[in-house]
Amino acid sequence: MRRATAWVAGGAFLGAAAVGAWLLAGNKLAPSEPPAPAALNLLLITCDTTRADFIGCYGNAAARTPNIDALAAQGARFSRCTACTPLTLPSHTTILTGVYPLVHGVRQNAADRLSPAFETLAETLNRAGFTTHAIVAAFVLQGRFGLNQGFDTYSDRLQPRDDNPAAAERRGDEVCDEAIARLRENAGKRFFLWAHFYDPHFPYESTRGAEASPREAYADEIAFMDAQIGRLIGELRRLGIAEKTLVVVVGDHGEGLGDHGESEHGYFVHDTDMHVPLILWCPGVAAAGKIIDAQVRTIDLAPTVLDYLGSPSGDGLQGTSLRPLIEGRLPDLGLAAYGESMTAHSLLGLSRLRFLQQDGWKYVHSSQPALFNLRDDPREQINLAESEPQRVERMRDHLRELLQSAPPSPAADADAPPLSDEDLQRLAGLGYAGGLGPGSQPDTNAREPFEPGGDEPAAHVETIESYVRAHHLTARREFGAAETLLLDVVRKLPRASEPLHELHLALRRLNRQDEMPTICRELLALRPEAMPARLLLGELLLRDGRDEDALAEFNLALKYDPRCAAAHLNAAAVHRRRGELEAARRHYEAAVELAPRDVGALHGLAQVCMQQERYAEAAALLRRALAINPNSASMRRELEEALRRQGP
Repeated sequence: MRRATAWVAGGAFLGAAAVGAWLLAGNKLAPSEPPAPAALNLLLITCDTTRADFIGCYGNAAARTPNIDALAAQGARFSRCTACTPLTLPSHTTILTGVYPLVHGVRQNAADRLSPAFETLAETLNRAGFTTHAIVAAFVLQGRFGLNQGFDTYSDRLQPRDDNPAAAERRGDEVCDEAIARLRENAGKRFFLWAHFYDPHFPYESTRGAEASPREAYADEIAFMDAQIGRLIGELRRLGIAEKTLVVVVGDHGEGLGDHGESEHGYFVHDTDMHVPLILWCPGVAAAGKIIDAQVRTIDLAPTVLDYLGSPSGDGLQGTSLRPLIEGRLPDLGLAAYGESMTAHSLLGLSRLRFLQQDGWKYVHSSQPALFNLRDDPREQINLAESEPQRVERMRDHLRELLQSAPPSPAADADAPPLSDEDLQRLAGLGYAGGLGPGSQPDTNAREPFEPGGDEPAAHVETIESYVRAHHLTARREFGAAETLLLDVVRKLPRASEPLHELHLALRRLNRQDEMPTICRELLALRPEAMPARLLLGELLLRDGRDEDALAEFNLALKYDPRCAAAHLNAAAVHRRRGELEAARRHYEAAVELAPRDVGALHGLAQVCMQQERYAEAAALLRRALAINPNSASMRRELEEALRRQGP
């Protein structure tokens, strides 16, 4: 990581002893460690949506995972590895940077992009002389979202298929074929190859067809992925480079499969979502059959492999090298795992979910806190928060210090590119929202409020499931069925912006968008403070040329929430259209103060300044906007005009 180095190395995280040991350990190693084996390669295999308890070596006797099991039998297996988030892009970003999402700022799929301020594992190894190659199988890991940093080649093309033109993934056999080709090309070089398998992600495919239950089809997908991993390892052996290649197999997150009422993933932080496999294999390097029961995290992967590869790593890594555990020099590093899910909050207005896991205990920080003893209650059925108040307070304090001590994230320097209709359809087919409406973007500042706010997501699990099903229906263009589900969701969660805008899109596809004002008014009659409905109603009135009525709605929105940047922006647009430049300016200035990186607010205020002949101010605003969106030709022309009119 290029930034935040001084934070960890300088000890800004000092505080509670457990937290200090957790982060300040960084990538420091135990004394008298043996030297790193010379000239190892790295093969990183990430298994998307893979629950640990669906792998044979993790205790599932029915699993068909002989190849992963063999790697565990011949290498080191971590029985308690915890992911940091139940989403593909943020989790992989942490795996490849050794930094938590609250610092690297990638919190949601397709809504964020990794900032160049952070150094990836590929960049570090490329600088050390490795050839670096990646083959990814999912739309949400395409290079546009920043993980291509440092790779000589980054294969992320998704070939359209006749049965699914908006396909969002590649099959594991296709990934494996390309990975084998890369191994053959680079067998004589020092290489880092990342192969990403997406098969266990919904929608599942099974040779048993529609007769297979979701759990059976999911297990079939894992068995298929395991076979591809076996092919890769077989090629390493055939090429004679197995003994000098460190192989890491790790999951990015798990899957609900009906446990806790959750069919898929993304909204909760149960162990079904967060407990993932982690195996290190290299003949003669990782002791055969080594089982490590100590708590570790996916954030520890980067410092661990850099330690083994003998490559210097930056002080900014938040993870810790696990090499002392693998080599038996220490039985436990005393690590605590942090994790989060912001999806229910950013999309549905429900509580943020954060957790801290240590010594077999898991504390979940939400509007209804939970505490689980994972040793006695691995399925997280018994909430001990009320009976263990001192433990809750202690873990809560550790979590608070983590959040308050984190540096502001620079991720906003690299906003994700806009998504096309096909992109949104791809996301919908996977059950993901795609940032369709205002307010759907998550908070990216690490100093977000500690108190969660909003209802507990578990109290709305059925509504969340309806929302996820609506995405799948939308992907299949079954807009009528999607409308029914979305209408139920917005009535139960009227403060949620995303479902409301998705309902609007569904009705538009059904040529019934004129029904939306009535729906918004029904919601507002029940909840006058329901901001998304108020804003959408105003936008619809504005679209119909009813400026006065639209302005009344935006002013009402500001009465309920004077800090609503979207309401200020819309009110400014109405005033500007009516030639009321001073009123427009006041609202634009308020929007810029509340959302200083909103390009629309900066651009709108700049245009008002141009109309008022305040050219120096307009130029300064346009420069700020172009720093965020440098590809805007219209803003570049306006900047040239502002500078010309400003004069020398």
